[in-house]
Amino acid sequence: MERRTFIESATSASALLLAGCLGGSVPSGSEGESTTEATTTTPEPTPAPESDIVFRTESGVLRAVHMGGDEIEAESTTEVYVTVDGERALTWVDESEETQSYPISVGNYVEIPSAEVGSTVEVVWVGAAGNEEVLATHEVPAAETATETTTAADETTTANETTTTTTNETATTTEATTTAATNESA
Repeated sequence: MERRTFIESATSASALLLAGCLGGSVPSGSEGESTTEATTTTPEPTPAPESDIVFRTESGVLRAVHMGGDEIEAESTTEVYVTVDGERALTWVDESEETQSYPISVGNYVEIPSAEVGSTVEVVWVGAAGNEEVLATHEVPAAETATETTTAADETTTANETTTTTTNETATTTEATTTAATNESA
């Protein structure tokens, strides 16, 4: 019994001496008991992926298109969403089934039907730690010209032979002028 008491005393004294030398504090509680403090860790913010997102108008609807850079993956991303004039317009990707699936890679796009002339559109990335970063910003120009071409009958043959077009309609719209032309050929 005396040997056990001696060993416990020596261990406690060593712990106190070592704690004092290392700048630590004396543990509270009775001798022989150890106390452990619970530590909570927060995930470190992941840097936003380097991506080249461009904006294109297709049939009067604005698209944000991933044209290059890093893929946007689920491991480091909570979601990617789009705002129009500071208001959340749509979610491009997240874990729900209502959005596109991960990853966002070259060629993937999202249509933004709520963007109008003069609007500011932003694509926002949200990291796994909750940090947000704007990946791309676009000002929808006020003097944008829309051109739409429709071909009614178009037959294509192989070996680089040309097509036969029966009707070709082109409409060009600018700010205050609309011009329409119809060409018919056999």
